[in-house]
This record gives sequence, structure tokens and C-alpha cells, in this order.
Amino acid sequence: MRASRPWIHPSPTVSVVLPAKNEARNLPSVLPRLPACVTEVVLVDGCSIDGTSEVARSLRSDVRVVAQTRRGKGNALACGFAAASGDIIVMLDGDGSADPAEIDRFVAALVAGADFAKGSRFASGGGSSDITRVRRLGNKALSVLVNTVFRTRYTDLCYGYNAFWRACLPVIDLVPGAIGSEMLWGDGFEVETLINIRIARAGLRVAEVGSFESPRIYGFSNLNALTDGLRVLRTIAAELRRAPTSPDILWPDHSVSVVIEDSATSPGRVATPTTPPQPVSNGLLSAIVYADPDRHMVDVLDTVAALQKQTRAPCEVVLVAEHSPALWQRALESLPDVLVVENGLSHGVSGARNVGLTVSSADVAVFFQGDGWAESHCLEEIEAHFAQPEVAVVTGRPDLAGPAPSGHTQALPLDGDPTATAPSAGSCLAVRRSVFDVISQFGEGNGIDYSSADCDAEFCAQVQEKVPEAVIRYEPAAVVWSGTPTDGRDQILPWHGGATDSTSQPLSTDVVPPARTVAAVEAYLGAVNGYVIERQGNEATRSQRTLRSTRAGVGHARHSALQAGTRRLLVDLRDRGVGRAATLRTGYSSHRLQPSFLIVGAQKAGTTFLHQELLGHPQVVAALTKEIQYFSDHFRKGPEWYSGFFPAMSAVARYGSVMCGEATPNYLFHPLAASRIAAALPEVKVIVLLRDPVRRAFSQYLHERRLSHEPARSFDDALALELGRTAGELQRLVEEPDYVSYAWRHHAYRARGRYQEQLERLYQHIDPARVMVLIAEDMFAAPTATVARVVEFLGLTPWAPADLGPNSMASGPATMSEGARSTLLEYFAPLNSRLGEYLGRELPWETPA
Repeated sequence: MRASRPWIHPSPTVSVVLPAKNEARNLPSVLPRLPACVTEVVLVDGCSIDGTSEVARSLRSDVRVVAQTRRGKGNALACGFAAASGDIIVMLDGDGSADPAEIDRFVAALVAGADFAKGSRFASGGGSSDITRVRRLGNKALSVLVNTVFRTRYTDLCYGYNAFWRACLPVIDLVPGAIGSEMLWGDGFEVETLINIRIARAGLRVAEVGSFESPRIYGFSNLNALTDGLRVLRTIAAELRRAPTSPDILWPDHSVSVVIEDSATSPGRVATPTTPPQPVSNGLLSAIVYADPDRHMVDVLDTVAALQKQTRAPCEVVLVAEHSPALWQRALESLPDVLVVENGLSHGVSGARNVGLTVSSADVAVFFQGDGWAESHCLEEIEAHFAQPEVAVVTGRPDLAGPAPSGHTQALPLDGDPTATAPSAGSCLAVRRSVFDVISQFGEGNGIDYSSADCDAEFCAQVQEKVPEAVIRYEPAAVVWSGTPTDGRDQILPWHGGATDSTSQPLSTDVVPPARTVAAVEAYLGAVNGYVIERQGNEATRSQRTLRSTRAGVGHARHSALQAGTRRLLVDLRDRGVGRAATLRTGYSSHRLQPSFLIVGAQKAGTTFLHQELLGHPQVVAALTKEIQYFSDHFRKGPEWYSGFFPAMSAVARYGSVMCGEATPNYLFHPLAASRIAAALPEVKVIVLLRDPVRRAFSQYLHERRLSHEPARSFDDALALELGRTAGELQRLVEEPDYVSYAWRHHAYRARGRYQEQLERLYQHIDPARVMVLIAEDMFAAPTATVARVVEFLGLTPWAPADLGPNSMASGPATMSEGARSTLLEYFAPLNSRLGEYLGRELPWETPA
């Protein structure tokens, strides 16, 4: 070993590698506290579904976001190490359990002559308020074992807060690998032990640095003392057999296949991987089934049974029950061989899929609805495409005809032809897991009311935008039969654009073109999505269709003739005489509809209801998603990004005068949204809904708990924490236009109810004549009349939905404590009194006794 270490010098650059999976709530306690010596932050996003990357960028504009190539903390570190450029690399968890200020200690130890600075909770200056007795004893036993076998003197083997000179990477020898490659030993929590042993065996100088460990702030640790302890034991045995690495070996440059988002050079864009996605490495498929409470349980059982009888059986079947403990319990009892989980994220298909992704393990995830029965060779047809590394997504063909497995189901023939149906997104959608390194999740705002096509369209468009070389294929041989109950419920299938109103009466089924010709299909795609079809001269070797979508947004026109129409992403081109492959791409247009109206809030005041009812109007066109958050959280992405959520004018011109809008309740509350709206959309009309602020606050708390944004176990606790959480956030939002405040958005229960301040701010920038203020309680007492008033305000053709009947706006079985109710009533009483005077009307809200 060399006595001189040329890598050691007094003024090093310092990179912090931060593995993070769903740590959006914890990052505000980590990134702002990094010391001045840190010159680079590399955040490794482990397929987060909570906006971890976006929060990181809002906290530190120069953060680099790296996607994992496989799973596990060890792989996250390997990807981060490969992307880091500093002289010193620091390993820091993103859960807030370690103190970032201690980085100075680690750097000082390295500059003083150490090769590796090992954090220790049991060295002088260290400690822990989180470690359990079992973990402490296990850690001590493992430390003694390693010290005995490898002649080391570690006091804390299983602690991951470490730092080392970049020159030590050849000794550590963690290889990121290609996206989708097979899992390697060391990809899990055993990585700390592996690193410690390899450093020691290479004869490098180790300095222990005292470090204090706190409990993680939000969320739960994935560490399992028993299973991970056994993995550590296996690591010790494996490293004992492995030959040590000399630090004198020069580490060659490698082209690492990791996906890096560099906000400093191209915000929001993702660099193309240096190597394409790899084929399915182990041939394993995960089938993820979405079950909602409105389906018959026998449908769900048939769906699962069909998957278990596949010629290419999936390695696992995951069933996600839609926000229903009863459905979850029944599925758990009826399906002992299936992993059954409850959807704890946003309602609908998107949230359920995101939950399924977090618990599944295979290389390819295949998504099904709970009322579709896959033909026996469906998965075999799907899997065959993934042997080609460029294939990222494959979708199959739903069919309403044929032998329905359940006696209580019926097929819905199309145009009188029981064999002719137009497939839509949502039919056995198969996605290579590595895609989620780039597209972290299905859109949370999509899939509500069980419309899977919405989230599929957005998702596939994002895949093609961020990974242009990726291929999305349609496999018509992968058939999924679909049926509906004969009792009148849900007669319109969600996969085929169906929808029901609040009384569960079926709406129009006229959602497809009358002719089954290629010309009609092209016209339909152009009307609904703005797609154009290009014929390829070569014959397809398989019965397949390839989709290439090259823009971020996929709009759709909604007309009375397509009242229940959905944004179909794919179309069946299996008409007689069509034997060529077809490439579908979205048609470019420099002219898109601008939103004519915005529903800006308040949150939990009926904005979703009003938005959905307005979409029933034949002249109203939907945006790609309900809550775009452009004028609040995503303004830095620019108007081109925003316009991608709205349809091209050419796609809707045939329908005459139409308008579109969006509903983002955060716009009323965000301090800069009103001025941004006025500048970008000077003629837009704005609709404001106000609800009793006491009930609104409690409803928000239940909502945040349901989405795991609120750790406080009681509403009283959340109210007590509000002022501390949100202190200074309003001022920072104003002073830092690109800042995104997690606390201001999710924990401001009282502040959101200060309506007069928000209205005054709105009126400063937008003409009051273009603002309509509604009281939510009035709307739900007479919803039909209220919608008719809104239609008149927007200047649309007179129209109103069927009599919807009153709605109580109840928050469900949960009740607010009397203490919280009294506190809020007293707080809001003077504010509501002044608001009533400001609006010139009496407010139908509860007042203190």
C-alpha cells in the first residue's frame, strides 16, 4: 500500500449522496441544514410517489436527482456514488434521523489523514434516541463478530452515516449496473457492513466520528432487525471468502447507466440513459389488480383466477382494494394466495397502481381492472415484447364480447357487432419497472372515479417525452374480456369512457365512431386526442401496434356526441385488410385552447364536485388532469408546460365553440397565484367556493391523513402543531418565487380558512366582475340550480344536470373533538363576521354558542 495518499488535500469539494424514497416531508429538515462545505447534493430517488424530487429541488435548486437502476439502499448508494463528483463523498439518510451539521466533523477527519470517516453512535460525542434494545444488542454482537474475524475495531457496524475520499470507490466496489439489471448482493441494508469490511480489508485508515441518531421525523423505516440482521451475517461470510482489493488499483472510467435530472442545466428534463433499458432479467411479471367497492366480489375472484391460470403465470398477484376496509378484509379472506393491500393514497386507479408498485417486486408490472378476465396466453403475449430492451410499455386489448366467466355479467356489443370493440388504455397495461426511475408514479390527480384512461394517457406521454427512445406497443393478441353486472350498476365500463352520474344512472354509450374502417378510426383519434397515424412500409413480424407520443400533454375534446368519451390512447386497427404496423404519434399544434375558467378553491369546499358537473356540459373540454398546480407549485416550468395539459384547437374545431378550464384549490391560498393568473390569463373567469372554515379544516385533516401527509394522530394535535410548522412559510413563498412549501400546502388548517384575506388578494389582480364567489353549503343544498348559475356566468349555452338532490357534505364517521370545535369556532367567529359584511350576505355557518 502506498504511504502517500495524493487524494488527501486541505480544500476538498464535498458531495452528499442522499438515498430517499418517499421522504418529501423529511427533506425540509435535512437539505436546508447542510453546512457550507457541501458543494454538491446527489439525491437518489427510489421511485418515490410523494414528490420527493420536486420538494428537493424547491429546497435546493442545484440538487441533482438520480434514479436507481435497481432497488434497495445499497443500489441507491451505488448510483449516487457513480454520479457524485466531489473529492469527498458523504452518505446521509434523507429521513432526518442524522444531523447534517455533523458533516463538518467527517470532513475534518478525512482532511486530517483518514481515508474513511465512520460514523458511530457509541463513540465519544455520539448517541441515539431511536435505537431499540434488540437492535442495540444485535449491532453489538455483529460488531464483535466483524472485529474478531477481520481484526477491526468498529464500535457501530450497522450505522450508515459515513464519509470517504472519492479515490476509495474502487475498494468499495459498488456497481450501479444497467437499468433493470438483476439485484446484486449489497443492494439492501447490508451495504453498510459490506463497505466497512471492504475498507478495513484494503488496509485503509478508518477514523470513527461520534454521531447522534434521532428518530425519523415522518414515515416508517423499512429496516427489519431480524431479516436484515441475517443478511448482515451472510455478508460477513461472503466478504470473508472474497479477495481484498488494493487501494493502489486505478479505477477506470465507466459509462454508468443511470438517469440524472439536472435542475441546473435543464429543469424538469431527464438525461437519456447511456445504455437502453435491458430485457426482463428474470422473466418475472407482477400482476396488479385494482378492485373498487362497486364491483361484485365474484368479478374480482374471476379476475385473479384468470391470472393464476395463465400459460405464463405471474410471479405474484397483488390486489389493491380501493379505500374500503370491508373490501380489503373480504379479499384477504377469499384470496389466501394473493398479496392484498388497501389503497392508502389518492382515490382511483392511479393511487391504487402506485400502491401496487410499492409492494410488488418483479421486473414488469402488469395492471388489470377488477372486472377483466385475461385470456390464458395474455401474459405470455405481453412478456414476449419485453425481450426487446427498447420496449417500455405494452398494452393489450379489452373485449366486451365472448364468453364471460361469470353468469351475472353481460357484454356490451359495439355497433351491433359483438366482435368489434375499440380498445382503450387500461387493458393489461404492462410497464417495465425501470420506467418508474424516470416517471416516478401515475398522476395522483388522474384515475379518480375509476377512469384509468386518463392516467394511462398522461403516463405514456410522459414516458415518451422523458425517454424518447422508449417504445410503447399495443398487442391485440393479449385479450382481456370485460363485463358488467346486470343489476344496472356501472353499465358503462370505465375502460371505455363510461361514467355514471351521482345517482348511478348510466349515461350515453355513444362513445365510438359508427364505422369500423381505418378512416373512421383516424378521424376518431384526431377528434379525441389529436393523434395522426403514420403507416410503416414493412410488415409487422408480430401482431402489434407501436405508439410513439412525443409531447407532454394529451388533450381531448368532449362533445355531446362523446358525452361519456374518454382520452383513448390506443385504438384497435385489427379491421379486415389491415396487416401493417401503425405508428401513432400526437399531432403537434402551436395553438392550444387556453383555459377560460379556473376553479381556485377553497380546498375541501366542493371544487371536485363542481368541476365534474361542468365537464358534463357539451361545450366544456377537460384538461389532462384536474389539479395542475401550475400557478402555485409549477410556475417555473413555464407556459409551454402548462399548455400541454389542454387540447389542440385543431382537435376540437369541428365541435364549434368550446371552452376548457381547470380546478386547483391551492390557487386561492397561494400568495402569488392571483398575480400569475392575471398576467398569464387576463380574460379568464374565476370561481371561488367557500365552506364553513371549521368543517373545512377538519375535512382537510382527514384528507391529509388519508394521503399520509399528516402524521398527527388527532386533529387537536395537528392544530397545536400548525403555527410551528407554517412559521415563516408565507413570507418565504413571497420572497422565493420557486419555493414550494410542503407545510403551507398540507398543514395550514386555520390559515386556509381566512377567506377575506384571500379574496382581497384575488381582487387586487383580477376584476371582481370576472370572479364568482359561491358558498359550498348553498351549492350542495341546491346543486342543480348552482351549476346552472355557473354555466350562465361562464357564458355557456343554458344547461343544467339532472336534479342531483341535496348533499350534506358530511365528513364520514369521524367526528371532531369538542375541544377542537370550540377552539376553531372562537378563532373564526370574528373573521366570519367581517367576511359576511365584505360579501354583503349572511353566512350559513356555525357560530359559537
